[in-house]
Order: sequence, then structure tokens, then C-alpha cells
Amino acid sequence: MTFDKVITENATLKYAQVNYELGNTQEVIAALRDFPKRFPRSKNQAAADDILSESFLNSSDYAQALNYLDNLDERSTKLNATYQRVAYLQAATLYNNNRYQDALPVLDKSLKYPRTRPCAPPLRC
Repeated sequence: MTFDKVITENATLKYAQVNYELGNTQEVIAALRDFPKRFPRSKNQAAADDILSESFLNSSDYAQALNYLDNLDERSTKLNATYQRVAYLQAATLYNNNRYQDALPVLDKSLKYPRTRPCAPPLRC
């Protein structure tokens, strides 16, 4: 159904927030998957990115999360940080499943978007 665009946008975000609070990560991902395309220049984009990022991290389907994040035209700083963590977690999963050759390129992906500068001695982290 098509309603007022602002109402639809707010309802989509609220639906995702409620599902996030209930722990329904797949519902959140499904609801916000196309949020940037449906609502370009949304003032709620940062909130949608935050909820989507946390949902990706709370899900165990890191391959799906990487696929989604790889196909985004633009990613916020928050989504880049999520990308780094999800790529690392997917690489660790592959490594733990003895799929070492598959884990290496995914680990390299995680290094493309470091969240913070690595610490070097004598600094404490």
C-alpha cells in the first residue's frame, strides 16, 4: 500500500526498532534492507544504519551481511565499522571450519575498513 512517504518511512523505521528490541534480527534486516533506496536523503538514515548494523552483528549469518554490505553504493561510517567486524567474524567462522583458503580473502576485506588505528608499542590500547 502506498501512503504518505513520511508516514511510510517512519512506520518502516519504527517496525524495525520494535523487531530489534524483540530480537527478530532477520525481520529488521528485511525491513531495512532497501531503506536507502526507498527513502533517499532520509533524515532517519543514521538511525536506520545503527539498527541495521547491530542486527547484522547479532545475526550469525555473516555471509548474508557481507553480501548486502558489499552491494551497497554508499556506506556510512557506522556501516563501514560493521563491515569490518562482520568480515572478521565471517573469516573466523571459515577458519574454524578448516576453510583456510576461503578465510584469507574475507580477512583481507576486514582490513579495508579499520575502525580505529592499530596500537603500536609503547602505547596502551
